[in-house]
Amino acid sequence: MTTPQFEKVNLAWRLQQLQQNLGEWWELQWRRWFGSLPDVQAPSIEDPEFWARLVANSLIFCLFALLFLEYLAIAAMVVISSEQLAWPFLTSFK
Repeated sequence: MTTPQFEKVNLAWRLQQLQQNLGEWWELQWRRWFGSLPDVQAPSIEDPEFWARLVANSLIFCLFALLFLEYLAIAAMVVISSEQLAWPFLTSFK
């Protein structure tokens, strides 16, 4: 069997072709429904507004992360304390 014939019956080659065909189909459908994507300009890092938004977004993220971690710590303490309170009662039933 020659190399091109082997490649065409190989499962990996068939999967690659399927992936390529699905990608081309998806791109065609996307362009049909939404048109081409607009050119988006990257923000300029010299702009002071960019840095203000970056700092504000970072602080908001840190606040929510801190609140979430505090919630997890309180939930863990509640679970631990409830297990300590329940432990003597569980041993008395044995």
